[in-house]
Amino acid sequence: MGCNSLNTMNTSDSAKPIAHHTVMSAGQEIAFENPNGSGRIIYLSEFSRRYVIDGQSHDVKLVQRTEPWRHQNGIYNPGESWGPLSLDDGIAARFVVEESELRFSTNEERDCFFKEGASYAKWVSGDQGLVLGFDSSPARDQINVSLYQCFISGKPMKDLSPEYKHVGFVRRR
Repeated sequence: MGCNSLNTMNTSDSAKPIAHHTVMSAGQEIAFENPNGSGRIIYLSEFSRRYVIDGQSHDVKLVQRTEPWRHQNGIYNPGESWGPLSLDDGIAARFVVEESELRFSTNEERDCFFKEGASYAKWVSGDQGLVLGFDSSPARDQINVSLYQCFISGKPMKDLSPEYKHVGFVRRR
């Protein structure tokens, strides 16, 4: 739940690039629930998603990672999008979001990745290696959503290790 670049967001659709190493495709929606709350992610375009949390929604532009970062090659927004979703303090929140395929060689590599953030992201898993982490940080006026499609040795991950998996769900609609 972070960024690897100080580049500014290029929200121009003029070049019409194609997103790669992503989880969602046209027409898909993701529903999720974890101990931090629930919501939906709606595919709008290659680089745009609508995040619906607590009945409020915000459209977020994402950019393609230019190089792998912690097993991630997909799309992300490092917190440059501010939305109407207000946290406990009533201040609009920024969105730090990512969507990526994660390709691990071993279960140990997977466990190392999901150990970090398990206490606040509250990882939940679904079919075919789908994993989501969600939390809000009122002290930082920030909402974090990480959506992953996980593979181990080229095959869809069956499930998260119990020590990193929380009660809830993530599923495609």
